[in-house]
Amino acid sequence: MSNKENTISIVGAGVSGIMCALTLANFHLGSKKVIKVFEHKKRVGGRAHAIKVQEQFIDLGAGRFSPQLHKNINELVAHFNIEHESFPFTQLTRPQELHSELKGILNKLKPLCEEHKNESFFDFLTSYLDEEQSKDIINALGYDSLSLPFITPNIAYDIIEKHPEIQGFSDNAGYTWRNLKAGFCTLPQILYARAVELGVEFHFDYELITIDTHTKKPALTLKNSDDEIIRITQGDMIVTLPPTAMSRLNCNFPQDWTHYTYGSIPLFKGFLFYDTPWWQELSLTDHVIITN
Repeated sequence: MSNKENTISIVGAGVSGIMCALTLANFHLGSKKVIKVFEHKKRVGGRAHAIKVQEQFIDLGAGRFSPQLHKNINELVAHFNIEHESFPFTQLTRPQELHSELKGILNKLKPLCEEHKNESFFDFLTSYLDEEQSKDIINALGYDSLSLPFITPNIAYDIIEKHPEIQGFSDNAGYTWRNLKAGFCTLPQILYARAVELGVEFHFDYELITIDTHTKKPALTLKNSDDEIIRITQGDMIVTLPPTAMSRLNCNFPQDWTHYTYGSIPLFKGFLFYDTPWWQELSLTDHVIITN
């Protein structure tokens, strides 16, 4: 399999990778360049995957979206008229006494976050509550990550306010959440079919094993289950992988990839904005690497 200068190679066939390919194909780059998408699994969707159990679809990964927080997803769901319904876990009934007090405690402590912005959320709680009650609060919220030492109070409140299962303990209880009736994987499957119609090539069972940015031109090395190696050194390269996959590539991710931080930890999701659509003027010598 050859990858020449007129090729755009995209690694990852999740929602980000397929949307990237679809965007480029819609700008008629398909007539000038070959657009190839390489995917480790034998299906599209990445972390969006569902199984059917007794006529019900159960999401095993991404399974919900909020029209207020995920406007792009909401627009795509509406555009393709995908069947959806209310996410069932936003109004959970919690009979424990601590749960009835929790919103009041969190609201009372929130204005004090800046005074403890470099501390852990647990240390922040124990500054005002006893250790046992602090542990009970984190257990009641149900997110073990809130007890990690690098989760600051500001990050913790962001987690609490943007997760449907516990948003009721914050002022964001009004956020609506939806899930797709046939599983969230319905969306990438529809996008995949449209990309194929526009001439995008999909190559499954190819895993990215190295990213080499120390050579004169960036290079990507992929391998399939038959140990066939593909080394991409020409054309344009776009990587749309989750942080867990990037961390296995021995490329010092995210430290060497961003100077931005989310509280006390490196920002592992890149948000790139352009004044003009760069892909319209894409040259044969450009090399682009974007992480999701």
